[in-house]
Amino acid sequence: MNRMRLLNKTRKIASFCPAADVTYCIDAVERTLFEYGGLDILVNSTAAIESASYSQGAAGDGAESRLLDSLSSPLFRTQSALFYLAGGASIINTIPVLREESLPRVADYLAARLSLTNFTRALAKKFVPKQIRVNGVGLGSLADEQAVEQECQRARPGEIAPSYLFLASRDSSQMTGQVLYPSNN
Repeated sequence: MNRMRLLNKTRKIASFCPAADVTYCIDAVERTLFEYGGLDILVNSTAAIESASYSQGAAGDGAESRLLDSLSSPLFRTQSALFYLAGGASIINTIPVLREESLPRVADYLAARLSLTNFTRALAKKFVPKQIRVNGVGLGSLADEQAVEQECQRARPGEIAPSYLFLASRDSSQMTGQVLYPSNN
Protein backbone atom coordinates (compact mmCIF):
# COMPACT_ATOMS: atom_id res chain seq x y z
CA MET A 1 0.00 0.00 0.00
CA ASN A 2 1.45 3.37 -0.90
CA ARG A 3 2.12 5.91 1.83
CA MET A 4 -0.60 8.37 0.76
CA ARG A 5 -3.32 5.69 0.83
CA LEU A 6 -2.16 4.56 4.26
CA LEU A 7 -2.12 8.15 5.54
CA ASN A 8 -5.63 8.79 4.22
CA LYS A 9 -6.94 5.65 5.93
CA THR A 10 -5.42 6.38 9.31
CA ARG A 11 -5.56 10.13 9.76
CA LYS A 12 -7.89 13.01 9.06
CA ILE A 13 -6.45 15.97 7.20
CA ALA A 14 -7.72 19.54 7.19
CA SER A 15 -6.12 21.78 4.64
CA PHE A 16 -7.45 25.31 4.42
CA CYS A 17 -7.32 27.93 1.73
CA PRO A 18 -5.47 31.04 2.82
CA ALA A 19 -7.87 33.41 4.53
CA ALA A 20 -7.11 35.91 7.27
CA ASP A 21 -10.69 35.69 8.53
CA VAL A 22 -11.47 34.21 11.95
CA THR A 23 -15.03 33.27 10.99
CA TYR A 24 -13.83 31.45 7.87
CA CYS A 25 -11.27 29.54 9.92
CA ILE A 26 -13.82 28.45 12.52
CA ASP A 27 -16.22 27.35 9.75
CA ALA A 28 -13.47 25.39 8.00
CA VAL A 29 -12.60 23.53 11.20
CA GLU A 30 -16.28 22.76 11.85
CA ARG A 31 -16.75 21.48 8.26
CA THR A 32 -13.71 19.22 8.69
CA LEU A 33 -15.00 17.88 12.01
CA PHE A 34 -18.41 17.18 10.46
CA GLU A 35 -16.97 15.51 7.35
CA TYR A 36 -14.16 13.47 8.93
CA GLY A 37 -15.26 13.16 12.55
CA GLY A 38 -12.02 14.61 13.92
CA LEU A 39 -8.93 16.64 13.27
CA ASP A 40 -5.40 15.23 13.52
CA ILE A 41 -3.43 17.25 10.99
CA LEU A 42 -3.58 20.97 10.30
CA VAL A 43 -1.78 22.29 7.23
CA ASN A 44 -1.42 26.06 7.30
CA SER A 45 -0.71 27.81 4.05
CA THR A 46 0.09 31.49 3.94
CA ALA A 47 -1.36 34.12 1.70
CA ALA A 48 0.27 33.99 -1.73
CA ILE A 49 3.76 35.40 -1.51
CA GLU A 50 5.36 35.69 -4.89
CA SER A 51 8.40 37.76 -5.72
CA ALA A 52 6.56 39.27 -8.67
CA SER A 53 3.92 40.71 -6.33
CA TYR A 54 6.44 42.85 -4.49
CA SER A 55 7.45 46.27 -5.60
CA GLN A 56 10.44 48.29 -4.49
CA GLY A 57 8.81 48.91 -1.12
CA ALA A 58 7.08 52.20 -1.88
CA ALA A 59 4.52 53.41 0.64
CA GLY A 60 1.03 52.21 -0.17
CA ASP A 61 2.20 49.24 -2.27
CA GLY A 62 0.24 46.75 -0.15
CA ALA A 63 3.25 45.42 1.78
CA GLU A 64 1.56 45.87 5.14
CA SER A 65 -1.55 44.03 3.97
CA ARG A 66 0.49 41.12 2.56
CA LEU A 67 2.48 40.86 5.76
CA LEU A 68 -0.64 40.93 7.94
CA ASP A 69 -2.38 38.29 5.80
CA SER A 70 0.70 36.07 5.81
CA LEU A 71 0.95 36.13 9.58
CA SER A 72 -2.68 36.20 10.67
CA SER A 73 -3.90 33.33 8.47
CA PRO A 74 -1.85 30.58 10.19
CA LEU A 75 -2.50 32.12 13.60
CA PHE A 76 -6.29 32.19 13.15
CA ARG A 77 -6.39 28.66 11.72
CA THR A 78 -4.26 27.28 14.54
CA GLN A 79 -6.39 29.01 17.19
CA SER A 80 -9.57 27.68 15.55
CA ALA A 81 -8.28 24.08 15.44
CA LEU A 82 -6.38 23.91 18.71
CA PHE A 83 -9.28 22.72 20.87
CA TYR A 84 -9.73 19.68 18.60
CA LEU A 85 -6.06 18.64 18.31
CA ALA A 86 -4.95 15.90 20.71
CA GLY A 87 -1.65 14.21 21.48
CA GLY A 88 -0.05 12.84 18.32
CA ALA A 89 -1.57 15.58 16.16
CA SER A 90 0.54 17.53 13.71
CA ILE A 91 0.54 21.17 12.60
CA ILE A 92 2.47 21.89 9.41
CA ASN A 93 3.09 25.51 8.48
CA THR A 94 3.97 26.45 4.91
CA ILE A 95 6.81 28.97 4.94
CA PRO A 96 7.58 30.99 1.80
CA VAL A 97 11.04 30.81 0.28
CA LEU A 98 12.35 33.05 -2.50
CA ARG A 99 15.52 32.84 -4.50
CA GLU A 100 18.53 34.64 -3.02
CA GLU A 101 18.63 37.24 -5.79
CA SER A 102 15.08 38.39 -4.98
CA LEU A 103 15.74 39.12 -1.32
CA PRO A 104 17.11 42.69 -1.29
CA ARG A 105 13.85 44.20 -2.55
CA VAL A 106 11.33 42.29 -0.49
CA ALA A 107 11.53 43.41 3.12
CA ASP A 108 7.93 42.39 3.85
CA TYR A 109 8.63 38.89 2.52
CA LEU A 110 11.66 38.59 4.81
CA ALA A 111 9.60 39.71 7.80
CA ALA A 112 6.87 37.16 6.99
CA ARG A 113 9.34 34.32 6.49
CA LEU A 114 11.18 35.02 9.73
CA SER A 115 7.93 35.46 11.65
CA LEU A 116 6.44 32.21 10.33
CA THR A 117 9.62 30.30 11.09
CA ASN A 118 9.68 31.68 14.64
CA PHE A 119 5.92 31.05 15.00
CA THR A 120 6.53 27.41 14.06
CA ARG A 121 9.36 27.01 16.56
CA ALA A 122 7.50 28.81 19.37
CA LEU A 123 4.36 26.69 18.89
CA ALA A 124 6.51 23.56 18.81
CA LYS A 125 7.96 24.39 22.24
CA LYS A 126 4.57 25.38 23.63
CA PHE A 127 2.85 22.16 22.50
CA VAL A 128 5.52 19.63 23.55
CA PRO A 129 3.62 18.88 26.80
CA LYS A 130 0.46 18.21 24.73
CA GLN A 131 2.44 15.98 22.32
CA ILE A 132 1.36 18.05 19.32
CA ARG A 133 4.13 18.34 16.74
CA VAL A 134 4.59 21.65 14.90
CA ASN A 135 6.87 21.76 11.87
CA GLY A 136 7.11 23.61 8.59
CA VAL A 137 7.83 23.17 4.91
CA GLY A 138 9.81 25.90 3.17
CA LEU A 139 7.98 26.23 -0.11
CA GLY A 140 9.55 28.08 -3.03
CA SER A 141 8.16 28.71 -6.47
CA LEU A 142 6.53 25.70 -8.04
CA ALA A 143 7.19 24.71 -11.63
CA ASP A 144 4.43 25.45 -14.10
CA GLU A 145 4.20 23.87 -17.56
CA GLN A 146 6.40 26.55 -19.13
CA ALA A 147 9.08 26.15 -16.46
CA VAL A 148 9.05 22.37 -16.95
CA GLU A 149 9.52 22.80 -20.69
CA GLN A 150 12.46 25.13 -20.04
CA GLU A 151 13.97 22.59 -17.63
CA CYS A 152 13.78 25.16 -14.85
CA GLN A 153 15.10 24.23 -11.39
CA ARG A 154 11.73 24.85 -9.72
CA ALA A 155 10.23 21.94 -7.85
CA ARG A 156 7.08 20.20 -9.00
CA PRO A 157 4.21 19.67 -6.53
CA GLY A 158 4.90 15.93 -6.52
CA GLU A 159 8.45 16.63 -5.36
CA ILE A 160 7.25 18.77 -2.45
CA ALA A 161 4.27 16.66 -1.30
CA PRO A 162 6.44 13.96 0.35
CA SER A 163 7.70 16.57 2.84
CA TYR A 164 4.14 17.24 3.98
CA LEU A 165 3.36 13.52 4.08
CA PHE A 166 6.46 12.82 6.15
CA LEU A 167 5.66 15.56 8.67
CA ALA A 168 2.04 14.38 8.89
CA SER A 169 3.01 10.75 9.44
CA ARG A 170 4.19 8.91 12.52
CA ASP A 171 7.61 8.62 10.81
CA SER A 172 8.32 12.17 12.02
CA SER A 173 7.15 11.56 15.59
CA GLN A 174 10.50 12.72 16.98
CA MET A 175 10.56 15.99 15.02
CA THR A 176 9.08 19.26 16.20
CA GLY A 177 10.09 22.85 15.51
CA GLN A 178 11.81 21.87 12.26
CA VAL A 179 11.45 23.30 8.74
CA LEU A 180 12.09 21.11 5.69
CA TYR A 181 13.24 22.78 2.47
CA PRO A 182 12.50 20.38 -0.42
CA SER A 183 12.70 22.97 -3.22
CA ASN A 184 15.64 23.80 -5.45
CA ASN A 185 14.91 27.50 -4.92
